[in-house]
Parts: sequence; C-alpha cells; structure tokens
Amino acid sequence: MALSTQLRPASFRGVPFEVDVGELEAGRRTQVHEYPRRDKPYVEDLGRATRSLSVQAFVIGEDYIERANRLLAALEETGSGTLVHPWLGSLRVTLSNPARITFDRSLGLARLQLSFVEAGELSFPAAASSTQAQSRLAAQGLEDASAASFANTFLVEGKPDFVGESAFAELGSAFGAITAAVGQTGIQVAGYVNTAGSALSRARSLLSDPLSLAYVAMDYLGLSELSGGLQRWGNIARSVLRLLDAAGLQPLGVLPFTTPSRRTADANAQAVRALMRQGVIAQAIGASSFVGSSADTSQTRAYDDQLAVRNDLIAAIDAETLRTDSDTVFDALQAARSRVWEDMTTRSRDSARLTLYTPVIPMPALALSYDLYEDASRDVEIIDRNRVNHPGFVPARPLRVLTR
Repeated sequence: MALSTQLRPASFRGVPFEVDVGELEAGRRTQVHEYPRRDKPYVEDLGRATRSLSVQAFVIGEDYIERANRLLAALEETGSGTLVHPWLGSLRVTLSNPARITFDRSLGLARLQLSFVEAGELSFPAAASSTQAQSRLAAQGLEDASAASFANTFLVEGKPDFVGESAFAELGSAFGAITAAVGQTGIQVAGYVNTAGSALSRARSLLSDPLSLAYVAMDYLGLSELSGGLQRWGNIARSVLRLLDAAGLQPLGVLPFTTPSRRTADANAQAVRALMRQGVIAQAIGASSFVGSSADTSQTRAYDDQLAVRNDLIAAIDAETLRTDSDTVFDALQAARSRVWEDMTTRSRDSARLTLYTPVIPMPALALSYDLYEDASRDVEIIDRNRVNHPGFVPARPLRVLTR
C-alpha cells in the first residue's frame, strides 16, 4: 500500500486543511544529580516529556480565503481541541503559540505555521512519599555518618611511622579481602576488581586526610560499575551482605596495649573495619531500593523473595547497630532500618506470591512457562527457582512458581 493512502485527512476542531510537514518533539524528562566526591552522577527519571507538535499547514482553492478564516476561528477558540494529524491520528491538543498565516493571491493559497502541545489535565499535585528514594537517601546518610565517624577516629598525623604503615596494611587487607570475596558471592561488578589497585594507591596518599580517605573507600565499594545487564538487584543486595562474613570485617578483639601509639594503631584498624562494614551495608540498602522496580531486570519479583532481602538487610543493620560506638552512625543505622522496612514492606504488597504447581507430565520449560503465564520467555525464571537440570525436561513434581 502506498504511503499516501495511509495518511489521514488533517483537521482541527473539524476544520480541514492540508499538511506539508509535521514535526513532533517527544522523550523523557530527567534531572541530573551530582554529588561531592563522586565521579559519576545519578540521573533521575521525572516521567514522559510533554509532546510538542509543529505543523506546516495550507489551504488552497478558489475559496481559500473563506477556508483560512474558518481555520483561524477554530484556532482562536478557548480551551483544547481535537487535532487529526496525518501521521499520528487524533490528538487532544492546545495551541501553544499564535499561528502565523501567509496569503498568496497568485497561487490561491494560504499557509499557516501551527504549534501545538498535548492537552493535559487540570489536577493538583498530591503529596506522596517515595519509599525507594527515602531508602537511597538513608544509604547516603549512612555513608556520610560513617565517613565522619572514621575521620574523628582515624589518626596517623604526628604518630610514629609504624602507625601509618599499620593503618595502610589494614586498608590493603580489607580491600584485598573484599575483592577476593566478590568472586565467592557471585557479584558481577567490575569496579571491585578493576579499581582496587588505584583506590588503594589513592588511599596511601590520603592517610593524613581521613575524611577524603573514607570517601575513596566508599567509591571503591560502589555498585555503579555493573558488568552485565542481567543483574538482579535482589541477588546483588543479598550477595553484598555476604561480603560482611566472607571478607572477615568483624571487629578486632580487645588487646592490652601498653603505649599510646599501639592503642592508636588498634583504634585505626577498628575504624577501617567499621568503615568498610558500614559502606557495604549502605550499598546493600541502595541495591534493595531497586528490587522489584523497573530497574530490576528480573521479570517478576516474588513477595517471599522481597521479604527475604528485607529481613537479611534488617539483620545486618541490627548487628552493626550493636557494634558501633558512634552516636551519629547509630542514628543513621536506625534511620536506614526504618526506611528499608517501610520501603520493602510497602512495595512487596503488590508482588506475586509463590505457590506450588505440579505438571501432569514432564515437559519443556518453554511450554510450561507459556501454559502458566502465556509468556514463553519466563522459562528461565522457572528453571532458576526450581533448579531444573535440563530445560527440555521439567519433572512432574511440585514446583515453586509465581501466581502471576
């Protein structure tokens, strides 16, 4: 079929006209947030942008003046009107700028430059709380409180050389332990491995600037460098928490030291471990805010899965609350606990529940996925959740599947 036969006759408020060119502006509204001591920004999606249309219209024929006047009268009416666009169909629009009209007597036509925006609704903003955003702010607050507490405790300036060397050795041990633990937990985050050397080099030069040193460590722990597009944020959150045990970041035992320098070296080691533990928890809190959201590439998050992430994270926060001796960090942990509980509890209410389903006969995962959800692409979800050995032969046994 020729393109010209697919176009619709253009009109505005029922008054017809011809169209030479039509332009459309569309997309998303975004806000870029840049933070101190962070190399990468966070881009917040504010929703779909208002669509703007520009139409180069004309009317032609012996009655072109009469037709142009009718169109001008339609354009000058108050409120929005229906525009029939040749390519986009019927749209509810409002004239955004005065129309510009040019009459050509010799050709018997009138040209009009029209600009429209899609008509919105007269509604007032309703106050609402974004629980996900509150969790991310709580994670940032925990990082800041932890960095400030570290800066108040960590000290190498004016101390014997072995104090600084001991502190750097503790940092290197913590960085190395976390890098090694990444492979054990299954997190596919390139940043942990690729930036460990450079982060440690920067840390050595900042031993006398504890606050900057703390933020270098936080940057090293960041989850912004995801290496694969198939990450599931729920898995990431729980894997990050496993770093706390795998990396051996528990507090050191109390040892009897007889000199002030030895006590300072011990306090520095304790501060390094606390900083890394609290940084890991902050990253897990940030990851939890994406579980079940549009950024979570898993197709559907189960109610049970989200509550499991929430409970693991709450347990880690509670354990750290008992360890810290900083009032600021304690308050930040309590605030984070409250935000995580509210966020994940609220968003999990609408999640699918797990149920048991037993196939009548062994069948391929693709066929079972289509039978359950009318979506064959969810076969991987069934295979992973039930640890099926071969995707072509799902056994006829009770399977844990989502209700939708």
